[in-house]
Amino acid sequence: MKKVLFLSLICVNLFGFFGDNDINKVKNGTLNFDESATIGDAIDNYQMCEKVEWAKFTTDNGRDIVQADCDITKAYTSKAMEWMKSNDKVAKREVQKIQKAKIIFQFVLNKNNDDFRIEFFGIQEELTNEEPFDIPLNEYYLKAIYNNEAFNLNNIIYETLTIKFLMKG
Repeated sequence: MKKVLFLSLICVNLFGFFGDNDINKVKNGTLNFDESATIGDAIDNYQMCEKVEWAKFTTDNGRDIVQADCDITKAYTSKAMEWMKSNDKVAKREVQKIQKAKIIFQFVLNKNNDDFRIEFFGIQEELTNEEPFDIPLNEYYLKAIYNNEAFNLNNIIYETLTIKFLMKG
């Protein structure tokens, strides 16, 4: 009985180790613009993140993706929503639908070697009774995350809501 339990624990530990290998590869990697911190350290310790979840998935066309979801703390999203309510009629109506905002990081893994690259980086807003809406961010915001600097969500969320409103027609 002890032998079976011991072997089971070894199998679980090995499965966990190999199952997280690609996630660890990304978390322990660095980006070219700043090799002083790992990607995992920068994202996991970013001040605007209330919670960070890492996952790996495979797309329909066989691409392996490692994704980190950073739930933005309510303190930052609340400030942005209050600003919008006081500045724009359309935003005032649309901002009521925001349930949660996340920063999404997606890294595509290279099949031929241990390399990876950033595939998508942006804000995702989860809205009441609607599909989540993504807006890409540029390297300026990625550098802010690496430097653990908060950035202003006002314009980002405002632009997202405006684009979404205009797309509805």
